[in-house]
Amino acid sequence: MEYVIYNKNTPVFSFEMIHNKIVKIIDIYNPEYRPVQVKYNNKKNIIEKSSFEHFLKGRRIPDTRQDKDILLENIQGKSLYELSLAYFGLSLSDQYWIKEKNDSVEWKDINFFQNNFSQDMGLFIFGKSDSSFSLKTPNNTSDGWLKKAWILDEDKRILVKGSSKPFYQEAFNEKIAYEISKILGINHIKYEIKNMGEMTYSVCENFIDENTELIPVNAIVQNAQKPNHISMYDFVIEELEKLGVNNAKNGIDEMLFLDYIIFNEDRHFNNFGFIRDVETLEVKGMAPIYDSGTSLFYNTLDTAIKSANPNVKPFYTDRKKQFELIKDRINKKIDTDKIRKIIVDVLSQSAYLEEFTPERKIIIADKVVSSV
Repeated sequence: MEYVIYNKNTPVFSFEMIHNKIVKIIDIYNPEYRPVQVKYNNKKNIIEKSSFEHFLKGRRIPDTRQDKDILLENIQGKSLYELSLAYFGLSLSDQYWIKEKNDSVEWKDINFFQNNFSQDMGLFIFGKSDSSFSLKTPNNTSDGWLKKAWILDEDKRILVKGSSKPFYQEAFNEKIAYEISKILGINHIKYEIKNMGEMTYSVCENFIDENTELIPVNAIVQNAQKPNHISMYDFVIEELEKLGVNNAKNGIDEMLFLDYIIFNEDRHFNNFGFIRDVETLEVKGMAPIYDSGTSLFYNTLDTAIKSANPNVKPFYTDRKKQFELIKDRINKKIDTDKIRKIIVDVLSQSAYLEEFTPERKIIIADKVVSSV
């Protein structure tokens, strides 16, 4: 069967797919509109099939997702890869979609930015429904290992994300990271706390709209060869600046500064990036910081926090060594009293922590303010 991948209304290239396996690339129409991580040889006018396959495989719920097995039991016998293609491969992070070549459907009629979508899967993921559900949803293509789901709140597209054992803390950490960023003047997506049944989740509004896409840094680094004479930090900034991301250095420095303060353990190349206009391909700048929940000793026992020194990412595993990259360029004043208050106030909203380990918020706040 022949299919075409589109970027919004622009056909990019066609390909043959049999039983969800890419057989070959057929015709190339507008290669400049392809996903950045899909390799294109301009001289030979060739799209690299393997990089396209890699793009599609990365556009699915990962094997590490909480409750993945329960989800698989309820998606009509599909694999997670098949699920990602179930409703045109649509996402709420970009405008790429796939249709059969002769299908007359148009982007304006199906995209999730302008059209409503089923909330069945989201309700199922969060334990609100045990029935079969519609696959007309952007949750087919969501990444990350924590429970998460896109929901509709009036006209807003809201991402709801859970936490993990033993302390169910990540949702609160997202809120803390946002509040600390706000007092430091750092661009971080706004997170709030939402109770659903007995559990608490973080919620944030989508910062991508029908005219833009989020391009993770991983899309850049996986297709470029870093010279031996420069650091990965300098290499990433150089590659972003080549693409027109003029605020790359400042955006990354501020992100690393925040991550240093909150002991973020999981700032990998897939959870920061830049925003591009899908019509003009004009780069809009670095995306706001998001996905900061795996921080603040989220899974460390209270007794171990005082001496804890968790590994970090993405440029060095040592927290202080990574901070050395930016310390001479960061001139923001750290108000430790305000940071302490934010941590204590937000973690106090956790009924679980208040019941089982009420001193944890103080232990974490003490560790943070003594380490910055």
